[in-house]
Amino acid sequence: MGRPGIDVPRRLGSAYGVAESRHRLRRLAYLEERLATAFAGWIWATPGFDDKIRLAVLAYESSLAADALHARSGELAPSTAERQWELELADLEGLANSVENASGLGARLSGATALLARLRDAYSEHVAATDDLTDGPTSRILRALAQPTEDRIALCAASARLPESPDTTPPARFLSEAPARDGRFDVAAWDDYRVHEMGATPGEVVRHLLYTNAYGEIEAVEVLGRALADARELPWPMRLDLFRQLWDEARHAEMSWRRMDDLGGAPEPLPQAPPVILGVMAEIADPIERLLVLQRVIEGRVVERHRLRVSTVARDLGDPTTARIYEYIVADERQHVGNSEWIPKIVGDDPERIARLERLQAVCEAKLEEILARRIDRTAGMAR
Repeated sequence: MGRPGIDVPRRLGSAYGVAESRHRLRRLAYLEERLATAFAGWIWATPGFDDKIRLAVLAYESSLAADALHARSGELAPSTAERQWELELADLEGLANSVENASGLGARLSGATALLARLRDAYSEHVAATDDLTDGPTSRILRALAQPTEDRIALCAASARLPESPDTTPPARFLSEAPARDGRFDVAAWDDYRVHEMGATPGEVVRHLLYTNAYGEIEAVEVLGRALADARELPWPMRLDLFRQLWDEARHAEMSWRRMDDLGGAPEPLPQAPPVILGVMAEIADPIERLLVLQRVIEGRVVERHRLRVSTVARDLGDPTTARIYEYIVADERQHVGNSEWIPKIVGDDPERIARLERLQAVCEAKLEEILARRIDRTAGMAR
C-alpha cells in the first residue's frame, strides 16, 4: 500500500533492464568522479582564497554524488542471460579531459557547468524512464541528486560552455610550480620565520592565531587537492575519505577567516604565516608520502595544540566563540589522523618502502617541532 507522497509508483516496469541501468549509472558515476577530481586539482593553480574554498566544496559534493552512483551500480549485478553491457568510457574520458585541461578558472567552471547540466538532464531522463517501485533505489538516489546538482551549478556561477578547442589528452600530474595565492598572507621563508609576540591584547592574540590557522588550513586544502589529482588510482573508499578531508580543511580555513573578520579583521601589521605544511614537506612529491606527512605528522601535532587552545582561548583570552570553533576543528582533525590508516594498506608488505616512510616521518616530525618552536604561542602552552 502506497503512502501519500512517498514511494508512490507512477507505473510498474522500468524501461531499462538491470544490466543497462547498471551501465548507465556507472557512466554517470565516472563523470561525477572526474568532476570531483578536476575541482580538487584546480585548487593548486587557483589564486583566490574564496575560490579555493569554493572548489573544495564542489569537489566534495561531486564525490558524494559519485559515491551514491557507485554504490547503486554495484548492487545492480545482472543475474540472468540479459545482454551484458561492457562499460564504455572513451567518449566521456575525452569530454572530461577537455574540461579538466581548460585554461583559467572561468573556462574551467564554464566547462564544469556544462557537464553538470548534462548530469542533471541525465538524472531526470533516467528517473522518467524507470519506475519508483521496480527500481526504487535508483529512482530515490537520482531524485535526491537533483537539487544538489542545481546547487553545484549555481556555485560554479558560470555559463555552460565546453572548450572550443578541446585538449583531450590526460591531465598533467605532479605539478612542479608553487601553489597560486592571492596575496592576503605574508608567508615567511622557512629560515626567516620568527614570532616573539602574538599580540599585546587578548583580541590581537586571537586574530593572529586565526590568521595563521587560516593559512595552514588552506595549505592543507592545496596538498589534498593535488593528492587527489595526482593519485587517481587509489581505492575509491580512500579517495572519498580524502574528499571529505579536503572539504573539512576548506571549512576550517573559512571559519577561521570569518571569525577573524568578526573580531576586526587581519592583524596590523600582518604577522608572518609559517610554511608549516609545504615547508615540512619540502621536495616531497609522492602523494602517499605527502599524505603521511599531512595526516600523521601535521594533523597529529595540530590536534594536541588545538586541544589546549579550546581551554586557553575560552578561559585565558575570554573568547568562548573562538574556542568552540577550535573544538569542532579538533573533532574533524582526529578523523583526519585516522585516515592515515589507509597508508599501510596501500604500501602493503614492502619493507623498503615501509622503512622509507618511517624515516620520512621521523625527519618531518623534527622539522615541524623546529618551526613550531619559533613562535611564542601561549595559546598552545608555548610560553618560553
